[in-house]
Amino acid sequence: MKKQNVNIFLAYFILITIFQLSFCFRCLQTQYSLNNRLNIKDDLVPIDLIDNPEGITEQILIIFVDGMRYDKMIEAETPNIDQLMTNGTAFSNYHSVLSSFSKVNYAAFASGSSTNFTTIFSNEYEENLTLPTLYSEAYRSGFTTGIVSDGRSWIRFLQNFTAVVKVDEDENLVPNKDVYVKDAALTTIENNFSQIQFIDFSSVDKVGHLYGAASTEYLKTIELIDSYVGEILAAYKNISQLENTTIVLFSDHGHENIGGHGSDDFNQTHASLIIANQGIKEHGKIFERRVTMNSVTPTLLAMLGLPVVQTMNGVILHDCINSTTKTNAMYSIQIAEIINQQLNVSIDKLRLLSKRTKLVFRAAVDEITDNITLAKLEYAATQYQ
Repeated sequence: MKKQNVNIFLAYFILITIFQLSFCFRCLQTQYSLNNRLNIKDDLVPIDLIDNPEGITEQILIIFVDGMRYDKMIEAETPNIDQLMTNGTAFSNYHSVLSSFSKVNYAAFASGSSTNFTTIFSNEYEENLTLPTLYSEAYRSGFTTGIVSDGRSWIRFLQNFTAVVKVDEDENLVPNKDVYVKDAALTTIENNFSQIQFIDFSSVDKVGHLYGAASTEYLKTIELIDSYVGEILAAYKNISQLENTTIVLFSDHGHENIGGHGSDDFNQTHASLIIANQGIKEHGKIFERRVTMNSVTPTLLAMLGLPVVQTMNGVILHDCINSTTKTNAMYSIQIAEIINQQLNVSIDKLRLLSKRTKLVFRAAVDEITDNITLAKLEYAATQYQ
């Protein structure tokens, strides 16, 4: 009798365990196939700037180093990256949007939007990004745009290129594959120069997965990429384009000491960002306030003198760029109107059951709208007009 009771209990325990595992797997699957339930992007309309801004750069070089953790970048022997820090601002508290998967943050960087707009939650996403991006807006405004990459994702996510160089080499070459990207970039810079150029290095991430961020191999690969950065900067200098170019060096996430990323752990989200040369306010500054991946594109659009798009929800890093008070004012008003519109449309989509709750949200939107109106009146009343 006791044996039968034990067997019944064991069978019950197994059934409950299977049910719980099944539920967990369903939750996990839902997390990574989630669509934006509010889908507010289709209800947003463009919001114009109150005035015509002055751009502070006409050329941008973007160097992407997949998986480079900030503190390990600082630890490595990187004279060329150190020189960028001397000539610009480094962001010591720069992080992935959650989660810290590559494609999630490729999309966030490209579009200036977090996951509620991109609806990309994992590395399984294989489609083109259907949002305005840094490249789509620059291309539409007449800037020439280029990319040198060994993968498809950045090409899918950035969009709208004047020139694409896809480097197809043996994927098993680690870390030497990036030498082909570097060589292709040097040829492109010399013979097919783009005003906005993106160069994609992937080997730091691959070594991070293989050996971990605490490994000598990880540091050595960062140092190898630093040497490639030096060659690229020298190529810009050789064609007299270095001094008048804004240089952005960034990564999408960090790595655990034992390797890996994808969660919200600090080491996994702790990415690298340096913005240097043209248009930067303070050289040699370490910016300590938390900044996330979706803030870079709105900042670069403001530096180019282009409007921020209604689907973007990153902030402009006004205190790091050398724009005028007038320009900062007009972008601040535009960002406030964009965020207010996003909030207003979200309230309509939330299907709030409580009328009192709806009134609280509506009162907040009305107050923000009134403050924006006052800001516009203040702008018009100053010497700006």
